[in-house]
Amino acid sequence: MCEPVTLTSGLELHIPAFKFMITSSQFITYWANLRVTNDLQFGVIEFGLVEESVGTCELPTLSSEFDLHIPALQYTPLQSSEAFWKMQVDLKFIPGVSLLFEVIEFSKLR
Repeated sequence: MCEPVTLTSGLELHIPAFKFMITSSQFITYWANLRVTNDLQFGVIEFGLVEESVGTCELPTLSSEFDLHIPALQYTPLQSSEAFWKMQVDLKFIPGVSLLFEVIEFSKLR
C-alpha cells in the first residue's frame, strides 16, 4: 500500500518515498521530512534510502536538477481536524549551505 505525502497544520512535510531521477529510466528511492522555514521555503530535516518496494504508486520525483514534483499531497489545515486538502506541488532547490526547497507552484486537486 502507498503511504501519502502529507503536510501537517504545523507545516511539516513528510514524503514517505520519492524517486531521485539519475537518468530518465534510472532512479534511487528516498524518503524525507521537511519543515517550513519562511516565504514558502522548506528545509530538509532528515532523509534516507527506502530499502523496500513501494509498489506501483505514483511517487514524487526529484530531477537531476533538484526540482521536486509532488503529484498528490494531503494538507490538513487544522490540527484537530481529519479533513484535508489534496494538492499538487512543485518545489525548486535553492543552492547554498542548507538543503532548502522553495515552492514555485501549487494547486488544489479535486
